[in-house]
Amino acid sequence: MILSSRRLGGILLLQLALSGCATAAAESQTASAPNDKPSVAQLAWLTGAWEGPLGPRILEERWAPAIGNAMTALVRFRENDALETLELVSITETADSLELRIQQWDPAMVARAPAQTMTLAELGPRYVRFDAATEGGIKVLGYRRTGEDQLTVEVTLTEGNVLNIPLEARP
Repeated sequence: MILSSRRLGGILLLQLALSGCATAAAESQTASAPNDKPSVAQLAWLTGAWEGPLGPRILEERWAPAIGNAMTALVRFRENDALETLELVSITETADSLELRIQQWDPAMVARAPAQTMTLAELGPRYVRFDAATEGGIKVLGYRRTGEDQLTVEVTLTEGNVLNIPLEARP
């Protein structure tokens, strides 16, 4: 059977249209698949060295790349070139979400308070927020990448004070 070029063109257009619909449907299902669980790989934008003022102090955060199912940061608060507080932050994958643990020490490594656990509340392309799951000084802790070399730490303390701490990338 010989097809005219007009009819062949119509068949090709129909195939392309059907193929496009199938592809769009598959992409839609992939984007909203219910078993897409959060992972530390989605937080790669946090990786690096960040620094900025917090009142008279300087806040430094050093986020290491994720290893397996965990990502960690070493945080230091300094004033007048003296270490005031040392903090360790760990974000780990759980069965279906992410969990953040935070602990602070004085320069002699004496714990300032028990470690606090927080659970994932919101995750976006350049934003993550955790809510307190255990008692501690922080009610909400969020990180937002506001520019190529800018990161904002968003903290709501238990007593209600809100801090938005702008940090800049450091070598």
